[in-house]
Amino acid sequence: MRFFGVIIILGLLSNHAFAVQVKGLYAAIEPVQTQAVKERRAAVRKAINRVVQKVTGRVEVLNNAALQSALSNVDSYIEQFQYLKAEGRARGFNLQVEFQKAAMDSTLQQYGFPIWGANRPAIMVWLAVESGSKRYLVGEATSKTAALLQKVANQSGVPIILPLLDLQDQRALDFNDVWGLFSERIVQASARYGAQQVLFARLLKEQGNSWKISWSFVGNKGRFEGESRQIRLSDALAASLNASAEQLANNYAPRGNSIESHVVLHVSGIKGLADFSRVSRYLAALDVVTKVSWQHVNATEASFVINMSGGVNGLKELIMLNRVLENVNDIQRILPVPVAENNLQAENAQFPLTAPQQTLYYRVR
Repeated sequence: MRFFGVIIILGLLSNHAFAVQVKGLYAAIEPVQTQAVKERRAAVRKAINRVVQKVTGRVEVLNNAALQSALSNVDSYIEQFQYLKAEGRARGFNLQVEFQKAAMDSTLQQYGFPIWGANRPAIMVWLAVESGSKRYLVGEATSKTAALLQKVANQSGVPIILPLLDLQDQRALDFNDVWGLFSERIVQASARYGAQQVLFARLLKEQGNSWKISWSFVGNKGRFEGESRQIRLSDALAASLNASAEQLANNYAPRGNSIESHVVLHVSGIKGLADFSRVSRYLAALDVVTKVSWQHVNATEASFVINMSGGVNGLKELIMLNRVLENVNDIQRILPVPVAENNLQAENAQFPLTAPQQTLYYRVR
């Protein structure tokens, strides 16, 4: 994987990331021929590896021998399972397995792998395909390839956006722009979709029926490139999506994220109790946050103490994903201890007023 600085291109990305609540992170479906116990156990083993990859955002986790040993008693992690009718197949079933979130998270964190929460940024995907005499862009209405791409994205735990390929898209770029991986034009064309992360790739069906995929991923940390050659089309698509997921996981769930820390978050623009309650609930629901308490509140402002796993940058990245708060001033300063006289927080604060404190400044959108 190669890294490229792309300051100009990054400036073209939307300031407001597109976040999605990803469902089914702790569930997976595996095809089976029978309902025999031996076959079920083998399928459950595959399913738990899929879940590990989705929850961490990292493929290399599957190569950790100590973790694999800890997960070897897969039955102890199962919440429930069921056999479903296998659509499109004359024989067999789909085994749907749901795993216990608490047990999975505990084991992963025990072995040093951070949990990437369900609130994830959507990736805008532009894919140019050349298969024999056919050359086309994959869009929302491109049935077979788009459906497979969406299926692979679901298995990777990555929400994606496919282009409409309407007149506006056609005026913005064409097949050759995507095939040539021309970053600036592609990122400009992506602005209408509100995505802050863009994956663009060219996919070639080679002689011998193998698939070669070359891709670039542009996000708020830079541009990354890679390529892969696979026998199966789904594996080629997965290579690009898994690599993109890893870049995002490094950003939103970095290694060493288990260290407990806290920060003061000052929020202005509060218009009443409803706003205060909404902001409190929102902060408490963020993936890295373990506790929220208020330090100061008045008619239009509030200061919250945020206890969290990991550092401040991870918290700021998560807040950027949603449209609840916006950054006022991206600086951190040291605040003195508030004066107790006529000060509501001195009497009712839920957190000790010890200074100095690291403070971030936001306002309600």
